[in-house]
Amino acid sequence: MDRKTAKKIKLVSGLGVIVLLVAIGFSALGDFASPYKTVSDVALSPGDYTGRQVQVEGDVIIESIAWEPPVLTFTMTDGINELDIRYEGVLPGSFPVGDVGSESEIDVVAIGSMTLAGEFDAGSILVKCPSKYEAKLNETSLD
Repeated sequence: MDRKTAKKIKLVSGLGVIVLLVAIGFSALGDFASPYKTVSDVALSPGDYTGRQVQVEGDVIIESIAWEPPVLTFTMTDGINELDIRYEGVLPGSFPVGDVGSESEIDVVAIGSMTLAGEFDAGSILVKCPSKYEAKLNETSLD
């Protein structure tokens, strides 16, 4: 084998390794990325999200909020289905507890995974638009 052929083989092999590493990187990123789903997506196929991190967006059903430190539980809906959420930790600063008014909507993203018990175990909660109820929340006290 001459030098020219050896160089071509090294070049093609090097490019092949780079392509393979990029493909593995994208595959791993897909496994670690947290897909964004609706309440219905998760509620209708809970087994698909058991032990798999996912972001679920929906509205909190105000009457379902229960804060017994350090556990927050509530039910989310997308207007079609409902999903029970459990979060343990520090109450998110913008998450209202108390009298927020019956017509308030709290749009949240819960990040976590389904448990075998059929409950969504959130590792974090993001409140999307607290300005709708901030004034009302400031008028009430947190017991």
